Amino acid sequence: LETVIDIGAHVGCFSLAAAQAGAARIWAFEPVGDNYSRLVENIVHNGFWGRIIPMPFAIFNFHLKTAQIGKARNSGQYSLLYKGTYPNRPCTTWHLGELSRHLKRIDYLKIDIEGAEWGLFAQPEIDPLLKKVSFLDLEIHDLSNRRYFKMPAGETRDSMRKKLQNKLLLHGFMDIAISG
Repeated sequence: LETVIDIGAHVGCFSLAAAQAGAARIWAFEPVGDNYSRLVENIVHNGFWGRIIPMPFAIFNFHLKTAQIGKARNSGQYSLLYKGTYPNRPCTTWHLGELSRHLKRIDYLKIDIEGAEWGLFAQPEIDPLLKKVSFLDLEIHDLSNRRYFKMPAGETRDSMRKKLQNKLLLHGFMDIAISG
């Protein structure tokens, strides 16, 4: 693997595994300060500084703007979508289109952003990025949990899953399994 992108890196478990597996360059995006600090510590401690590039940003559809990121239950459950659960923290965003402009190819794209993936995939900027991706590992969150999310008007779990599946099929992804 040449280029790996880890969006929602948390403390770096996936990024470290990718580096250990031989990935040449891993971009690890983690917007939460405490998690980002641990990510950097883990990269340095494991000797992957230079191969894993930590980025202290949330990826979305606006660039270098402050957004509010909310927390659910643990340090791995922050999202741009969580509403009024625990106190929100400010975070800085990096525009999704920047990834597409800076990278010619992405061998492996991992996205785990606690529900914000729905908004990310609704952005037109994801289309040029997806054309560069060989393998996509995407964790999907169910927005019908009213404790944390507000389901978009007129949408159901099934309609949202179908839209996402169709988008991925249009971009040439195969073996798509969306369940749960």
